[in-house]
Amino acid sequence: MGQGEPISYHTRVTKEIDYEAELAAVIGEPARHVSPDEALEYVAGYTILNDTSVRDLQLGLQVGDDEMLDWFSGKAMQRTTPVGPYVAVNEINDPQDLDITSRVDGETMQDDNTGMMIRSVADLVSFVSSRVRLEPGDILATGTPEGVGTFQDIQLNPGETVEIEVEDIGTLVNTVEEAE
Repeated sequence: MGQGEPISYHTRVTKEIDYEAELAAVIGEPARHVSPDEALEYVAGYTILNDTSVRDLQLGLQVGDDEMLDWFSGKAMQRTTPVGPYVAVNEINDPQDLDITSRVDGETMQDDNTGMMIRSVADLVSFVSSRVRLEPGDILATGTPEGVGTFQDIQLNPGETVEIEVEDIGTLVNTVEEAE
């Protein structure tokens, strides 16, 4: 989903939806088994992604006596991952030196720099290409800085507006809306 479209809060199945500010790499050329040194040559550009997460489903899967992470339920709810507002093709010289911020109703929640990422964009493209063939148009989310809601005992509510800003790309703005 794109800029300005509502983030669907599926209250029939969850009570805890969260934001995650992320830089996203958009693949421009098919990539398979590429090295980190050549990986950025396969990136067409960069955009912003709000990797909205359903925390109570993601963190609450019981299998017998074991508690496990349910990445599918936590990340794959319909109409919950805004991307945009556009793809920056020539504006980004170094994806590891961009300020990244999230705000909920104007209050800053995350404020960091992509230089703090655990893995670089090049490392991520290389790693993913070792598992699957990346195709033009594929979007790789790169991870979120500290400050997501769940670790602050904060969750999103219908009517709240989430802004994700990445330096040299812009601001992705979406409002949370209860799903029908």
